[in-house]
Amino acid sequence: MEAILLPKDSLKAMAVLASKQDIRYYLNGVLVESTGAYTRMVATDGHLLGIFQISETAHEGKAFSIIIPNEIIAKLDKKDNFLSTNEHGNWSIDGISFNPVDGKFPDYMRVLPTKPATGESAQFNPELIGRFVKCSKLLNGSKLPTIAHNGESSALVDIGIDRFVGIVMPMRNPVNLKEIPNWLKAKEIV
Repeated sequence: MEAILLPKDSLKAMAVLASKQDIRYYLNGVLVESTGAYTRMVATDGHLLGIFQISETAHEGKAFSIIIPNEIIAKLDKKDNFLSTNEHGNWSIDGISFNPVDGKFPDYMRVLPTKPATGESAQFNPELIGRFVKCSKLLNGSKLPTIAHNGESSALVDIGIDRFVGIVMPMRNPVNLKEIPNWLKAKEIV
């Protein structure tokens, strides 16, 4: 039997970063991973990633890793959430029984940058950055995201929340309007 307390709105915040109706069904939820060293929540959609380490100590039971479906997270109240499993291996959160997503979550540690950011500027999808803003607000933060630009490689995102790391992929081949177009430069004909 496993039981763990997840901080207020943390699942809802992480679900903002998860895929919605992706064909890769294992991305349509939040990974909760608890080991002897930490408890983390992880969400991704393939273009961004969020990792929130809620504890640096283990819970009292054995290690586990489950994906909580988005539709279960949507049913939760805005409060601390109690995640548990019984002796039969059935999972519930705040009394709502559910089946974890049956799939293997991607190896999120593999996509973390291994070198410091270069500072080379990049273009980012504003919708992705907006999701980090919403995640920050749900985690009781008010700081706007800052991005450690890294050229065409993944960039670190800081939302001002302790023990949270975000990753965002830059847009490839963005349209770069570098000067006023000729149609605006032409003199008006009267």
